[in-house]
Amino acid sequence: MRTTSKIDNLSQKITLLKHKQEYDLEILKTHFHYTYESLKPVNLIKKIVHDVVSSSEIKTDVLKGVINYFSNKVFPEKNNNFIIKTINFVISELTNKK
Repeated sequence: MRTTSKIDNLSQKITLLKHKQEYDLEILKTHFHYTYESLKPVNLIKKIVHDVVSSSEIKTDVLKGVINYFSNKVFPEKNNNFIIKTINFVISELTNKK
């Protein structure tokens, strides 16, 4: 009778391990599918664009660049006018602060 109990116990453990193996295989397939989808070039580009758009540091840098560009167009640096030089200095100092 003791051997029958051990055999039943062993059989139950084998069944449990098979179920666990099936469950782990499903998880592995899910992770593989997710990884496969995220490594597609289109999805990589979408993620990069999303990161760039949502990054406040990049937005700030772009805004500073645009301000500097237009201030140099409106107030050229090679101008001898004291007021224009002062405005250029103030704009460059305000946009270069960290």
